[in-house]
Amino acid sequence: MVKERPDLKKYAGQKLTVIAWLWVRTVKSPNPAFSHIDVPLTTKFMLSTKPGKEAYVEPVIESDGYRFTVKIGKPENMEAVQGGTKLARGANFRCIMSGTPIEEQYIKRKAWPDAWERVLWRSLLKASVAASICSQMRNTNRSPSKHSRLGSQINP
Repeated sequence: MVKERPDLKKYAGQKLTVIAWLWVRTVKSPNPAFSHIDVPLTTKFMLSTKPGKEAYVEPVIESDGYRFTVKIGKPENMEAVQGGTKLARGANFRCIMSGTPIEEQYIKRKAWPDAWERVLWRSLLKASVAASICSQMRNTNRSPSKHSRLGSQINP
């Protein structure tokens, strides 16, 4: 990750604590060529929209899958980042691999019974954005959610 993110150079070789998790629901792609791929259903790829501390995840399409990289700053294509894989009103999304529309009826069919999968988007966000997000969350004085307690048990 340090190779892709010069701002993390000072952390090279260090064991870092994962301090942020993003969970998304997924369904298998309706496109037969990618039917083995779990497509993230997300309305945004933005992590932080605070002026001067913008951060987002950028999907990187590979030969038979995808991964996400964390980017700092304003995205070149703000509309795409703010839209995630969402297409329109309701539960209408697109396949991240092929762009194939995923209709609400398809998602509902795949959601029952117990077909939801969750994909953990985890990043070593030890740098600027994560610190500000976490401090904002700590300042809300909320008790930890079930998911944050479960997430703290995951080994990076």
